[in-house]
Amino acid sequence: MRFLADTVRFEVEGPAEIIGPDWSALQGCSTGLWLRAAGDTGPITLTVTSGRFHVAKISLRAK
Repeated sequence: MRFLADTVRFEVEGPAEIIGPDWSALQGCSTGLWLRAAGDTGPITLTVTSGRFHVAKISLRAK
């Protein structure tokens, strides 16, 4: 899988926003993104989807 270059899409719910595009191409089966706090506190859910893999959800909390 070290040559995998699929595209993934990011969605965020809660008091945060994605900095930059809401999609990214995997490079070597990895990618990254930046989140910016929106000023409020509470739960944040980041959802990552692609055509090849299962949906992944990451839970964070803004304090």
